[in-house]
Amino acid sequence: LETSRINLEGLRLRVANYHQWEDLHKEKRALGEEVLPALEYHEAREKAGVISRNLKEARKPLLAADSILAEKRQQLASQQRALTEAQKQETALEAEAGELAGRLTQVNQKLKPLESLLEQKERLQKLAADAGADLAAVANQLNEKEAELAKQKGARDNVAAKIAGELATISALQGKSAMPEPEAQRQMRRALRDEGIAHAMLSDIVEVTDPKWQGAVEGVLGGYASVVLLEKAKDAPAAYRLAEKERYRHFIVPDCVEAPVVKDSSLLSVVRFSGKAPGWLIDQLERIERVESVDAGFKANSDEWITPDAYHRERRGGRSLFVEPSRYRFGSAGKTQRLEAIQKSLPALEAQEDALTLAISKLAAEVGALKGRIAGVDAAKELAARQAEFEEATRAIAPLKAERLEVGARLGELSMLTKNATVARTRADTVWQNARMALSEAEAGMRLNNRRTIEQRAEHAKALLELRKGWRHVPKNWKNAAWRGAIVAKHQNAHQVNLRLSTLEHSLGREDWEQDGTVIDQYQRLNDQLSGRQSETEERRYQNNRAIEATANARGAYIERLRYTIKTYSKNIKELGELAGIDVQADPVRLENDDVQLAQAGLHVRFKFDGKDQIGMNDGEASGGQQVMKSLVLLIGLLKSEEGSGGFVFIDEPFAHLDIRNIQLVGEFLKNTDAQYLMTTPLTHNTDVYDPSELTLITSKKKKDMQWAQPIFVLQRRKDEAKAA
Repeated sequence: LETSRINLEGLRLRVANYHQWEDLHKEKRALGEEVLPALEYHEAREKAGVISRNLKEARKPLLAADSILAEKRQQLASQQRALTEAQKQETALEAEAGELAGRLTQVNQKLKPLESLLEQKERLQKLAADAGADLAAVANQLNEKEAELAKQKGARDNVAAKIAGELATISALQGKSAMPEPEAQRQMRRALRDEGIAHAMLSDIVEVTDPKWQGAVEGVLGGYASVVLLEKAKDAPAAYRLAEKERYRHFIVPDCVEAPVVKDSSLLSVVRFSGKAPGWLIDQLERIERVESVDAGFKANSDEWITPDAYHRERRGGRSLFVEPSRYRFGSAGKTQRLEAIQKSLPALEAQEDALTLAISKLAAEVGALKGRIAGVDAAKELAARQAEFEEATRAIAPLKAERLEVGARLGELSMLTKNATVARTRADTVWQNARMALSEAEAGMRLNNRRTIEQRAEHAKALLELRKGWRHVPKNWKNAAWRGAIVAKHQNAHQVNLRLSTLEHSLGREDWEQDGTVIDQYQRLNDQLSGRQSETEERRYQNNRAIEATANARGAYIERLRYTIKTYSKNIKELGELAGIDVQADPVRLENDDVQLAQAGLHVRFKFDGKDQIGMNDGEASGGQQVMKSLVLLIGLLKSEEGSGGFVFIDEPFAHLDIRNIQLVGEFLKNTDAQYLMTTPLTHNTDVYDPSELTLITSKKKKDMQWAQPIFVLQRRKDEAKAA
């Protein structure tokens, strides 16, 4: 029955699975055969309507395009005239400026030799005035000025070199060139690269995560910036040989480890290594504790600490490890701060260079003057000889300077006017070009729009014809707007229906669907059979319950009968014991309606012979005659009825191995029991064995030389003798 229920449940699940498959299949068929085509028809109608409305609306801008283009053409013609006027004005001013420039050039050409003569006159006059000075003092002064000039030039060269170095550093920091390095480091890097030894400098792999502690990290790691880190430890011998050859004073580390990432107050917590680093350096950074100030460092429990300003305290004492920001070498933050520091210090260096340049110019002029004083002994004679030449030059230069001043003033005015005219022409040209381009684009756009509109209308007309041809025989309800609106409200659009169809296709494609329609009949038949079996089972359960009740009643009656039987049996064996002169005791037996107790229940009987100790059921505790008496008491007690009869008993050789007294006791017991018995015994030494018997049958075995066995001899006791006995 349970198996049938399980099978029925399995069939129920199969029926539910079949119904679900059937519903999905019906939904798929309905969507694919009716809903999807209807939505496609509806969307095609809606799309065609939207296109028609858009094409109608697109005609309105085209109607106003001609008037807009005419207005733009008029504006373009006006702007063309303005550009022509501006070009004429600019050309006239440029022509006048060119003429005046040529005139000014001629004047300057005439003035140049005259000004040169007058400069010679002034130089000769100055030399003649200084000719009477002490030449020895002038020579000493000249030597001092030349030494000072050389010193100032050297200082300027140093500042210029420093500025050039700072500019190169700025270019490198901005990523325009390689970072400048110390010469020894650059040579060692080149040597390692030439030998093919993979390496990195410590400054290449260090990054400071907190800009506040950049100075502290620079101070601690500054001396290790040129430490060489080998990628392969096996390259150490070759690297050491190169370092010995180059006399490289910095460490070359072959064995590096991955630096841990820590988050504590150590200096290591603000340092990140992009590659493997020396273990001793990591340990050093991990030992140094970061403190905010020197006072905070003394309050800390650490033996080694450092402040943000790079004041470092260790076991040997304290010292400042401050590094100028313009000399930072570690990490992107260090490069940024270095770039800012250099950019801030560069104007001061340039100002210093300018100051030195002015001083050098002044000293150079003084040196030249001193040299002229030394050479000015014959200047007075030359001045007197050329007096007429110098006077002529003075008279001729005055009108030329006046003319140059007049031409220069007019050129200044023309420059401003030309500049304004150029600006006006440029603006007019820009406006005209923009207007021309706008007009050209507008005309091209109008042509394109016209062509596009014509093409769209043709395509739309073709699409409408195809639509009407394709949907000529659609169902009548498709043409009902209300019906189509209900379909759209339920399914939204064709895309959603296609998605649902894809989902249904995927679901129906599974292999676990039940597609056998007979499973419904199977389920109905099995359900009917199970209902019948359940009814039959209930009837049988009722009958079984009645049988169980009858069995329980019979069991109770049986237990009562057992109690009576045990009670009667105990009484019988006790009476038989009294006949045999044996004290028989039977322990009470507890009988309850319990299987375990009934299985464990038993009768324990004890015998007491001749006033001696009691003997249990074990035959080993009694003699041969006692064992026979025990067996006969227990056996005849079973057969004894309520009327006192002992029943009919078969006894096999009860007198075997007994002495005469026990034979008499057993025989006397048998006669007193009133039982009927059949007893066997061999020929024995004592005829008392036949005393309890009323009928004796004597048999013998067939002898060897006889064909038949001897007949059975029958001895029967006379009844009067039996009674007398």
